[in-house]
Amino acid sequence: MANWAAPQCTRSRVKAAGKRLRDDRGTPEDALIFENWRAAHAYVLNTFQTNLRRRATLFDATVAQRLKRRPTIIDKLQREPTMQLDTMHDIAGCRLIFRTVSDIYTFRSLLNSSKAQHSRRNEDLDKYDYIKKAERERLPGRTRYLQLLCVQSVRRPLE
Repeated sequence: MANWAAPQCTRSRVKAAGKRLRDDRGTPEDALIFENWRAAHAYVLNTFQTNLRRRATLFDATVAQRLKRRPTIIDKLQREPTMQLDTMHDIAGCRLIFRTVSDIYTFRSLLNSSKAQHSRRNEDLDKYDYIKKAERERLPGRTRYLQLLCVQSVRRPLE
Protein backbone atom coordinates (compact mmCIF):
# COMPACT_ATOMS: atom_id res chain seq x y z
CA MET A 1 0.00 0.00 0.00
CA ALA A 2 1.30 3.45 -0.91
CA ASN A 3 2.18 6.01 1.72
CA TRP A 4 0.36 9.13 0.59
CA ALA A 5 1.46 12.53 1.83
CA ALA A 6 -1.03 14.49 3.89
CA PRO A 7 -0.83 18.28 4.30
CA GLN A 8 1.41 19.10 7.25
CA CYS A 9 0.75 22.84 7.46
CA THR A 10 -2.15 25.23 7.68
CA ARG A 11 -3.34 26.97 4.52
CA SER A 12 -1.99 30.25 5.84
CA ARG A 13 1.52 28.76 6.11
CA VAL A 14 1.22 27.31 2.59
CA LYS A 15 0.07 30.71 1.30
CA ALA A 16 2.97 32.51 3.03
CA ALA A 17 5.52 29.99 1.73
CA GLY A 18 4.13 30.44 -1.80
CA LYS A 19 4.47 34.22 -1.56
CA ARG A 20 8.09 33.99 -0.45
CA LEU A 21 8.92 31.45 -3.17
CA ARG A 22 7.26 33.71 -5.76
CA ASP A 23 9.47 36.59 -4.63
CA ASP A 24 12.67 34.48 -4.62
CA ARG A 25 12.85 34.83 -0.84
CA GLY A 26 11.98 31.22 -0.04
CA THR A 27 13.65 29.43 2.84
CA PRO A 28 14.44 25.71 3.05
CA GLU A 29 11.34 25.38 5.26
CA ASP A 30 9.24 27.08 2.56
CA ALA A 31 10.56 24.54 0.04
CA LEU A 32 9.51 21.68 2.34
CA ILE A 33 6.04 23.20 2.83
CA PHE A 34 5.73 23.64 -0.94
CA GLU A 35 6.78 20.05 -1.70
CA ASN A 36 4.44 18.65 0.95
CA TRP A 37 1.51 20.69 -0.44
CA ARG A 38 2.23 19.50 -3.98
CA ALA A 39 2.69 15.87 -2.87
CA ALA A 40 -0.56 15.97 -0.88
CA HIS A 41 -2.45 16.32 -4.16
CA ALA A 42 -1.23 12.90 -5.35
CA TYR A 43 -3.75 10.91 -3.27
CA VAL A 44 -6.76 12.85 -4.53
CA LEU A 45 -5.38 12.80 -8.07
CA ASN A 46 -4.88 9.04 -8.01
CA THR A 47 -8.34 8.42 -6.55
CA PHE A 48 -9.96 10.71 -9.08
CA GLN A 49 -8.15 9.28 -12.12
CA THR A 50 -8.92 5.71 -10.97
CA ASN A 51 -12.60 6.59 -10.81
CA LEU A 52 -12.50 8.31 -14.21
CA ARG A 53 -10.56 5.43 -15.77
CA ARG A 54 -13.14 2.94 -14.45
CA ARG A 55 -16.03 5.00 -15.81
CA ALA A 56 -14.29 5.59 -19.16
CA THR A 57 -14.09 1.86 -19.93
CA LEU A 58 -17.44 2.25 -21.71
CA PHE A 59 -15.68 4.48 -24.23
CA ASP A 60 -12.53 4.25 -26.28
CA ALA A 61 -10.92 6.98 -24.18
CA THR A 62 -7.40 7.67 -23.01
CA VAL A 63 -6.93 8.83 -19.42
CA ALA A 64 -3.87 10.78 -18.32
CA GLN A 65 -2.87 12.44 -15.07
CA ARG A 66 -0.16 14.79 -13.91
CA LEU A 67 1.15 16.72 -10.96
CA LYS A 68 2.32 20.15 -12.01
CA ARG A 69 6.10 20.44 -11.68
CA ARG A 70 7.70 22.77 -9.15
CA PRO A 71 9.16 25.25 -11.70
CA THR A 72 5.80 25.48 -13.47
CA ILE A 73 3.98 26.26 -10.22
CA ILE A 74 6.52 28.94 -9.28
CA ASP A 75 6.29 30.40 -12.80
CA LYS A 76 2.51 30.62 -12.52
CA LEU A 77 2.78 32.31 -9.12
CA GLN A 78 5.16 34.87 -10.65
CA ARG A 79 3.07 35.42 -13.81
CA GLU A 80 -0.17 35.89 -11.90
CA PRO A 81 0.52 38.15 -8.89
CA THR A 82 -2.90 37.54 -7.30
CA MET A 83 -2.51 33.74 -7.51
CA GLN A 84 -1.93 32.01 -4.18
CA LEU A 85 -0.36 28.59 -3.73
CA ASP A 86 -3.04 27.42 -1.31
CA THR A 87 -5.85 28.15 -3.80
CA MET A 88 -4.17 27.18 -7.09
CA HIS A 89 -6.68 24.91 -8.83
CA ASP A 90 -4.47 23.03 -11.25
CA ILE A 91 -1.64 21.58 -9.19
CA ALA A 92 -3.00 18.16 -10.11
CA GLY A 93 -5.03 17.28 -13.18
CA CYS A 94 -6.65 14.54 -15.20
CA ARG A 95 -7.33 14.55 -18.89
CA LEU A 96 -9.65 12.26 -20.83
CA ILE A 97 -9.23 12.07 -24.57
CA PHE A 98 -12.23 10.78 -26.50
CA ARG A 99 -12.64 9.78 -30.14
CA THR A 100 -15.77 11.86 -30.69
CA VAL A 101 -17.38 14.98 -29.31
CA SER A 102 -20.53 12.94 -28.76
CA ASP A 103 -18.59 10.61 -26.45
CA ILE A 104 -17.42 13.61 -24.41
CA TYR A 105 -20.95 14.83 -23.79
CA THR A 106 -22.27 11.33 -23.07
CA PHE A 107 -19.48 10.74 -20.56
CA ARG A 108 -20.06 14.11 -18.91
CA SER A 109 -23.77 13.40 -18.62
CA LEU A 110 -23.12 10.00 -17.02
CA LEU A 111 -20.61 11.51 -14.63
CA ASN A 112 -22.93 14.34 -13.59
CA SER A 113 -25.87 12.00 -13.05
CA SER A 114 -23.96 9.47 -10.95
CA LYS A 115 -25.14 8.57 -7.47
CA ALA A 116 -21.84 9.70 -5.96
CA GLN A 117 -22.29 12.08 -3.07
CA HIS A 118 -20.67 15.25 -4.32
CA SER A 119 -21.57 18.86 -4.76
CA ARG A 120 -20.53 21.16 -7.55
CA ARG A 121 -19.10 24.56 -6.90
CA ASN A 122 -20.84 25.75 -10.03
CA GLU A 123 -24.17 24.45 -11.28
CA ASP A 124 -23.56 25.95 -14.74
CA LEU A 125 -22.52 22.79 -16.62
CA ASP A 126 -21.41 24.85 -19.61
CA LYS A 127 -19.03 27.09 -17.68
CA TYR A 128 -16.05 24.85 -18.49
CA ASP A 129 -17.30 23.58 -21.85
CA TYR A 130 -14.29 24.48 -23.95
CA ILE A 131 -15.80 22.96 -27.08
CA LYS A 132 -18.80 25.29 -27.00
CA LYS A 133 -16.49 28.16 -26.04
CA ALA A 134 -14.31 27.43 -29.08
CA GLU A 135 -17.41 27.42 -31.30
CA ARG A 136 -18.74 30.67 -29.79
CA GLU A 137 -15.41 32.45 -30.05
CA ARG A 138 -14.50 30.82 -33.37
CA LEU A 139 -11.22 29.56 -31.97
CA PRO A 140 -9.06 27.54 -34.35
CA GLY A 141 -8.42 23.84 -33.78
CA ARG A 142 -11.57 22.72 -31.97
CA THR A 143 -10.55 20.25 -29.34
CA ARG A 144 -11.94 16.73 -29.07
CA TYR A 145 -11.19 16.16 -25.45
CA LEU A 146 -12.69 17.06 -22.15
CA GLN A 147 -10.18 18.24 -19.65
CA LEU A 148 -11.21 17.70 -16.07
CA LEU A 149 -8.90 19.69 -13.89
CA CYS A 150 -8.59 17.86 -10.68
CA VAL A 151 -9.60 19.46 -7.49
CA GLN A 152 -8.35 22.38 -5.58
CA SER A 153 -8.84 20.54 -2.33
CA VAL A 154 -6.69 17.82 -0.91
CA ARG A 155 -7.16 15.85 2.27
CA ARG A 156 -8.07 18.50 4.79
CA PRO A 157 -5.07 20.47 6.01
CA LEU A 158 -4.56 21.26 9.63
CA GLU A 159 -6.60 24.29 10.64
